[in-house]
Amino acid sequence: MKLNRSKLNRRHFMQLLALGGANLGLNPSVQASVDTDLEIVSLAIVAEQLAVEAYTKAVASKQFTGILGSYFRAALRQEDDHLKALSKVARSLGGTVTDSNFVFEAGVFESPIEMLRLMNALEDAFVGAYLGALPLIKDKNILSAAGAILGVEAGHRVILREARLNFRDPGIAGARVPNDRTYESALTPAEAAAALKPFRR
Repeated sequence: MKLNRSKLNRRHFMQLLALGGANLGLNPSVQASVDTDLEIVSLAIVAEQLAVEAYTKAVASKQFTGILGSYFRAALRQEDDHLKALSKVARSLGGTVTDSNFVFEAGVFESPIEMLRLMNALEDAFVGAYLGALPLIKDKNILSAAGAILGVEAGHRVILREARLNFRDPGIAGARVPNDRTYESALTPAEAAAALKPFRR
């Protein structure tokens, strides 16, 4: 899947989450309407599984050193912590956690700019998905955890955008500053579920 060099809209960001055809284990009615805490957490788990795999590949690529290399290693630990915490919540709600399989475009982790574009787009999608889920979460503890994760993902998005600016990425859109937004854009869980619709390789 090629990353568009023009500005990616929020639907495109969510389509990136379907890079590997995540296996949600959700039935069609859930994919169309996600409205329980377990369903929302299940979607978040798939997003975090994707984040862990993407950051694992980014770290293994050794494309970045110094502070940016440190960022990728720290972000991987954070995403892994998110995944573990959400998996624990899902099990406490009676759900099960299964591995998801993802594939990425060949060579994306061999090009610093292409990798930064991918990671920036993914983080943008994660921010939108968490923001859209917040009003629907009923359990206050889960709501608090989702808000805490959202803040971290937003931080990741800004760092990756700053890195793209430092690499003079010609495809970056909007104001040429890391903090380019006054407000983040929300995605509904239904949009996230549709974008994560499973397919077989």
